[in-house]
Amino acid sequence: MLLTAVAIILGVAFIAGSYVFTDTLKDAFDVLFEQESTVDIVVRADVQFGLQGGRVPESLVDELEALPGVARVLPRCRGSPSRSTRRASPSAGGPANLAFSWTELDAELTQC
Repeated sequence: MLLTAVAIILGVAFIAGSYVFTDTLKDAFDVLFEQESTVDIVVRADVQFGLQGGRVPESLVDELEALPGVARVLPRCRGSPSRSTRRASPSAGGPANLAFSWTELDAELTQC
């Protein structure tokens, strides 16, 4: 009888914890998606699956700036830099390395 009571208590605690966790996660995403953003559209290369993103031609920046109603175009680069030496190929192990571009306009738009 004692083990049955413990099993019921643990089961109820697990279900209650699951509901609290999912509600907290949902609220966090709601806040994230409700924040105002100054970005109206993002243009990316057509890439299927994989970690490497495709490249968008640099000439596309001029074409997008020429469109009516476009106030500003902010080209960005991101990728995974690799470290290499004269004798070895780029390293595949170790911590994740990320590289992002940063412009003066990004600094203006970023609110700290």
